[in-house]
Amino acid sequence: MSNSSTRSNPVRIARTLLLLGLAGAACTLAACQTVKGLGSDIQYAGEKTEQAIVNEKK
Repeated sequence: MSNSSTRSNPVRIARTLLLLGLAGAACTLAACQTVKGLGSDIQYAGEKTEQAIVNEKK
């Protein structure tokens, strides 16, 4: 007599790992979008700073 609720179920473990992996991938993609936006902001600030320096030299 064995109780299946107390034993590890490979399908349940695989499903849990898959869901955790998908959640991690979603978080990673969201972070990439944030970093991409930050990169654009830094690039814009650098361009404006460069323009200001060039205009100051004139």
